[in-house]
Amino acid sequence: KVPNIGEVQTFLPYIPKTPTIESIFSHDHSWIATLLAENIRTIIATGDIMPARSVNAQVLKYKDFKWPYIKTADILRNADITFINLETPLLFDMCLSTQEGMIFCGDARNAEGLVFAGVDIASLANNHAGNYGAQGIESTVRLLSDNGILTTGVNGLAIRDISGIKFGFLGYNDITKTQPGISNADE
Repeated sequence: KVPNIGEVQTFLPYIPKTPTIESIFSHDHSWIATLLAENIRTIIATGDIMPARSVNAQVLKYKDFKWPYIKTADILRNADITFINLETPLLFDMCLSTQEGMIFCGDARNAEGLVFAGVDIASLANNHAGNYGAQGIESTVRLLSDNGILTTGVNGLAIRDISGIKFGFLGYNDITKTQPGISNADE
């Protein structure tokens, strides 16, 4: 409606109907067709991403840091936000290639694969992020930041604005004892 001169028009903000848990996990997602396309945002939250140990050894062997993401990158890149749990520090010079052990690290060039896969935000709040101490955490945060990937779990809230809607992400570890530099669930 176009208001007449002198007439005041009030527009109420669009408030979408909140889907129920049952509708989200239903096999019938036909209700999505009722949403306006400009109001839809897609977020993918993965489980652990661990470019360490045998994965790190394989990408070094193949000299292809995109290799672990070839089969999932198209899905991940199509999301408005892809949020991962990075289960290892990424290091420039301290990470030796290995296929075993429980002290994880990945070559810094693994960031190339994360960018290829469309990763936007990485939580570092887990039981292996601190495997190389504060230096490993700082290296990983700097590397991810330099590649346009936000971090949480070490530095508070990560905020991403998608088409005018802000999304906030937090990460907390509750698996192991307190690790310096990692946000703990008891905070």
